[in-house]
Amino acid sequence: MYGIQTRYLEVLITAVEGRKNQDKDHFVDAKEIGQYADAVAVHKNRQLFLAEEASVHRPKSEKRRQDEFKLARAMLDSWIEHVGSISRLAIPHRGLAVFGSVSFKNETRLFRMDFQGAFRLQQFDLFIIPLNKDDFGGKMRAAIVSCLELAARLHQETERRCQPPVTLDYNDRIALADAVRLIERTTSTPTKVPNTPKKNRP
Repeated sequence: MYGIQTRYLEVLITAVEGRKNQDKDHFVDAKEIGQYADAVAVHKNRQLFLAEEASVHRPKSEKRRQDEFKLARAMLDSWIEHVGSISRLAIPHRGLAVFGSVSFKNETRLFRMDFQGAFRLQQFDLFIIPLNKDDFGGKMRAAIVSCLELAARLHQETERRCQPPVTLDYNDRIALADAVRLIERTTSTPTKVPNTPKKNRP
């Protein structure tokens, strides 16, 4: 409807791959492979939307938290990648944002991330995919409306990015690039605490 490209099924998250290899010597060090998203939306070769999904039937409970962490980190990496790419020639527009979703069972939550002195991750919607006949029409209608509103938000973001940029001279571009490099990045997933065997418990 808005001409935004979408890709599905294990799509490489380019920003995560960039973070993992940013400090490597590409002539000596082996390249690390980034993480994969279950779906992405792309605008001008930049991944504007990332989706993480779990199985509808009997997903593991820890999958929700893992996907939430993975999505938030990948959205942050994507935001930094977008700003770094845009700032090579111009000033990124104020309020630049990236979007994402996490699906667990039949529930999908929609998120937006921007930066206003600190990174802000906001859940702005939630919808339920009906799996039985109980109020199927109402729930499906609400889900479709949420998806259309997400598409409209993505379209608004692409429209802002297509506005005439404020170009920079060489010295300003260097200063902005240095500022982008100083943005703190995440590194790895939290350490999982192993279960204590029963016989060793006090």
